[in-house]
Amino acid sequence: MNLRDFACTFAVDVINLFENILLIDIEDVSLSVSLLKKYDFLLSRDALIAANMVNNDIKNIISADKVFSRIEEVRRIDPLE
Repeated sequence: MNLRDFACTFAVDVINLFENILLIDIEDVSLSVSLLKKYDFLLSRDALIAANMVNNDIKNIISADKVFSRIEEVRRIDPLE
């Protein structure tokens, strides 16, 4: 199997791992700006993740990134626990 075939197979396998892949929309971008203003420590990528969670009524995130513990709109679950 060459690298291209491997990459295609890997991409399909990753997609199949998830029941639903959420898209980012304008509401997520808008809320992420509000979160960036509220939390001066927040990076734009993490703000967008948190906004997408809030807008899709997702309360928990499994993440090693401790920054999510500081965002009151979401609850971080440490993967080591």
